[in-house]
Amino acid sequence: MDLAIIIRYMPMLSVFRAPGVQLPSSAFEALAAVSGPSLRELSVEISPDNGEAAVQLMFLGHFPALRCLDLDASDLEDISELGETNTPALNMPYLDTLRVRCRGNHPRHVLLAFFSRGQFPVLQELMLDLPLTSPACEALGPLVGRVNHRLGTLSLHSNLADEGARTLLPLLTELRELVFCDPPRWGFIDCLPPMIDRLIYHVQFDDPVQGRGLVQSLDQILLAPKTRIPSLAVVRLTASGSRPDRFLWSTIAETNIAVAGQLMAKSMDLAEKGIRVIDEELKWLGLRSHA
Repeated sequence: MDLAIIIRYMPMLSVFRAPGVQLPSSAFEALAAVSGPSLRELSVEISPDNGEAAVQLMFLGHFPALRCLDLDASDLEDISELGETNTPALNMPYLDTLRVRCRGNHPRHVLLAFFSRGQFPVLQELMLDLPLTSPACEALGPLVGRVNHRLGTLSLHSNLADEGARTLLPLLTELRELVFCDPPRWGFIDCLPPMIDRLIYHVQFDDPVQGRGLVQSLDQILLAPKTRIPSLAVVRLTASGSRPDRFLWSTIAETNIAVAGQLMAKSMDLAEKGIRVIDEELKWLGLRSHA
C-alpha cells in the first residue's frame, strides 16, 4: 500500500520518525494534511531524487508546532530554488532542537541559507553534521546571530581546523555546552566561545585514531591558561562505537588499553585545575594526595 495512504489513516500524529527512509513527496503532503498542526517531533531523510528535495524542504513549513526536527539532507540534487527570495521562510515558534545532517558534494550553503532565513525563537540545541567550510558558516551567520542569546548546546560532527569553524564559534558568545562527535585535535581551544562550561565528547574508543585524538584534545585543555577557558568545569566522555557501549572509569582498561593510562593521568591533572572529566555515570577521578 502507498505510504501516503497509510499516513492519511493516522491523523493527528505527534511523533513521526523515519530515519534512513527516503520518503516520497506524496508522504510529506499527506503528513502535512492530517498531522500538520499536531506534529511535535519529525525525523526524516529528504529524497535526493527526481528534483523532489526542494519541494520536501518547503513542506517543513506545514509543521508549525514542531519541537524537534531531525533532518538528513545528504547528497541532494538541485535545490537552487530554495535560494529564491520569494520562497517562504520557515516559521517554527516552538522548535527547541534542530539536527541537520548534510553530507555529499552538493552546495550545502543553499540549504543552510534556507534555514538561516527561518524563525526559531526558542531554539536551544543545534546539531550540525556537515563540514564547516567558509561558505557554510557564512550561510549560517544570520541564524547564529538570532539564536546566540538562547542557544545552550551545539553539537558538531566537523573538523574544527576548518576555517569556517574558527570564524563561526566565537560568535556564539552565550554558548554553554559544546558536543564533539569526533575529538578535535590541535588548535580548537583558540576558537572556543568564552562562556563554555561543559564539553562533551562522543568517542569511538575502539578506534585508535579517535583514542589518540581524545588524548591530544585533553592535552590542549590542560595546557590552556585558565583565562582562556575561565568557565570550563566539566568534560564528559561517552562511548559512541559498538564496543564498549558505555564509557566508565571503572572499566577503562577494557575500553582502550592503549590510552587508558594517559586518560587517567590527564583526568587527575585536569581535576587539579578545577575541571572534572566525568564518565557516563557522572563519576570522576579525584584529586591526587599531596601527603
